[in-house]
Amino acid sequence: MAVVLLTAAVTAPAFEFVSLGTGAITGLYYPTGRAICSLANHEDAGGAVRCSVEPTSGLVYNVDHLATGDLDFALIQSDVQFDAYTGRGPWAARPMPELRSVFTVFTEAVAIVARADLDVTGLDSLKGMRLSVGNPGSGARATWEKIEAALGWKREDLRLRPACARRRASMRCAMTRSTHSCCCRATLRLLWTRRAAGCLIRLFGVEGPAIDQLVAASPYYRHTVVPASAYGFGADIKTFGSAATLVTSTHVADAVVHAIAKAVLGHLDEFGALTPTMVGMTPAEMIHDSLTAPLHPGAERAYRELGLMR
Repeated sequence: MAVVLLTAAVTAPAFEFVSLGTGAITGLYYPTGRAICSLANHEDAGGAVRCSVEPTSGLVYNVDHLATGDLDFALIQSDVQFDAYTGRGPWAARPMPELRSVFTVFTEAVAIVARADLDVTGLDSLKGMRLSVGNPGSGARATWEKIEAALGWKREDLRLRPACARRRASMRCAMTRSTHSCCCRATLRLLWTRRAAGCLIRLFGVEGPAIDQLVAASPYYRHTVVPASAYGFGADIKTFGSAATLVTSTHVADAVVHAIAKAVLGHLDEFGALTPTMVGMTPAEMIHDSLTAPLHPGAERAYRELGLMR
């Protein structure tokens, strides 16, 4: 008697593997990217993508590798997004018109952090001091260069230093111990989240007529406030800021962008639990504010399905 064995072919799920560029693992972009990928990879997201979060050297790297296709998504500042899309700054000779927005994640308030024993009262008192404004290619450096241009300052008037490794990811006390314990006496910071100030520092907003003009002329900046409760100070700090945004390019399929956008905006409670940096962000702000490149069609479709756009 002949026995016929019938075997069923097992077909693996058809995933689209995508990469998301962030920043250094010690910063806030990396865990934010990890949260985005976590939601996108969850079975409730429909199984369309498998997202991998990638640590990178900074925002210029992220944009350049979106252009080459080595990255599918990236987190970048709104001012960097604007420069890349319109062909300004580092992209003056190589604009990226194919850049597309997905959503805004959180506001980045600009502030000056200085040792409490120094005579720092604001922007005007920084000339001649050792000052860290971030490494070339970083978000802090990109913002500082716009501040410097708005003020009409010359680079030789300043004593700029590379970013201090000791102060990455949080406001550590290295600057309070001695003038030589860090490479700077004051530093430009992009403040993302609520942390208690556990050392003797002073925090100053970046404001004034020149900054007002900069904000008014820039769709990627806004006036904002660092609440007194955020760092344990006596009063709110008025300043300005940009935003951290998720971007992609026209080369990424609509279905992939749709899956990422819907996974995050459709599960904001879970996203907020994973990323406390986005505290206070509303869906309307996430899909409209600080997005200076056009919205990707896949993201737009997701937001219409979620009832966030008409």
